[in-house]
Amino acid sequence: MVDELFANRLRADRGAYYIKKLYLNLSTLLPYIPGPNSVKILTPLHDLAPKNIKVEKGYIISYTNSRSSDLKTAAKVFQDVAKANSGRIPQITDGVKLYIAAASAREQAIAEDEGSWQIMAAPRLWLQAS
Repeated sequence: MVDELFANRLRADRGAYYIKKLYLNLSTLLPYIPGPNSVKILTPLHDLAPKNIKVEKGYIISYTNSRSSDLKTAAKVFQDVAKANSGRIPQITDGVKLYIAAASAREQAIAEDEGSWQIMAAPRLWLQAS
């Protein structure tokens, strides 16, 4: 979707004007980690990194309810990592459980039809097929 936004940039209507322009330096944003036990509890990643906390669960979900397009984007990350590493399949570390969730059975079915679901759920299968 981001590529589409760059390809088809939004433009103001002819004669329109902006009251204010905002410029954001995205490099100043800090990644946060939610939890434990609630997405309402957030801690900056730089505060947690030195603690060497063991990760037990990983989730591929979206705050906007994991549409098939979100899952397709996540699957592309898996594929791009494999391509960048001479076809080596991205692995989830032993002892870590990875959960993938779609917004609905319909969104999951779309992701399955597109192959995105299988890329994340069974990476060995898609790599052998490609």
